[in-house]
Amino acid sequence: MGILCKIMCLQVLITCHTLKCEPDLINRYPMINNYNININGVDFVKMRDDMMTDLNNYLHNLGKEKSKESLGWFKSHKSKLVLASIATVYLYFMNKITNGKIALYNQTNWANWKQDTGLSELLIKSPNLLYRELNQSILDKYSNNNQTDLITPLLSFNKDIEQELKILRTFSKVGKNLKRFRLKLFFLINDRDLELAADKINRLLYLKNLVNSSIQVSLNN
Repeated sequence: MGILCKIMCLQVLITCHTLKCEPDLINRYPMINNYNININGVDFVKMRDDMMTDLNNYLHNLGKEKSKESLGWFKSHKSKLVLASIATVYLYFMNKITNGKIALYNQTNWANWKQDTGLSELLIKSPNLLYRELNQSILDKYSNNNQTDLITPLLSFNKDIEQELKILRTFSKVGKNLKRFRLKLFFLINDRDLELAADKINRLLYLKNLVNSSIQVSLNN
């Protein structure tokens, strides 16, 4: 008897075993007598255990066959899998580098606010004066001509600042690792890009702290 036939008979054996354990069922349902079922001399527990053993062995052997097939497939496609993995890693890093360069040179980003003025020059300017200029730029960009709404522009500013910082930090980290392993030429990244990213990150942090400090001072007053 094949394994599938044994599986199909398993439920029948369980039912018969139930009849053996519950002889009153035959009295309650006389129609069972019409089949002349003789269950007294049959060891259903042993039959059930044997069938379950056969089923487990079948599934175990089936798993081995599938594993061999999978291993053979991987071996025969090893070169393609290696190339696909390399391409995936390359595209991942290239995406981070591309996003970082866009953030570096996009003139509408806050990282390029007052780009003609170096960070060292911004640091020596009056914080109050610089904040007024920055706040006006924030309102111009986010207020949509609604000069009475002062909260939404600041929230939008902080959101964009955090996004730019995230992109540039990732760019800087990836770029440094590529430089460390001498792979930066494959990703069209140079030392100037990394230096500029560091400068932009410091500039963004300064603008963020300038706004937050000024707001805190205003709330305290």
